[in-house]
Amino acid sequence: MSRHQLVQRPDLAGPARRLDIVVGWDGPLQTFFAHVVDLDADEASKDRTLLWLGTRWKGEPSARRVLDALVPWAVRPHDLFGTLMAERDRDVRTDKPVVLKWLEARLGGDGQAE
Repeated sequence: MSRHQLVQRPDLAGPARRLDIVVGWDGPLQTFFAHVVDLDADEASKDRTLLWLGTRWKGEPSARRVLDALVPWAVRPHDLFGTLMAERDRDVRTDKPVVLKWLEARLGGDGQAE
């Protein structure tokens, strides 16, 4: 699993808004992921999570699409796409992890609770 903390766009910075912006590769889920969380929003608020991608098995196979989804919030390092692709290529798995198989057997379908 990789995890890269991104820098918030300068035009969004300031005392009124602090964002946690993360992107990476999740080997067990075989997906790229990204999240943007507003650290200044009320913790109980649904508005706190601005973006959350890559939560399902092979849910986000495209690094470019995940990086493009972060454009409204983050400054993207020029070499990040290549880094993410290399991390994925080093961690190719052919089968679902045992825990996902177990969840699917109990919850049905894609392992997501209804």
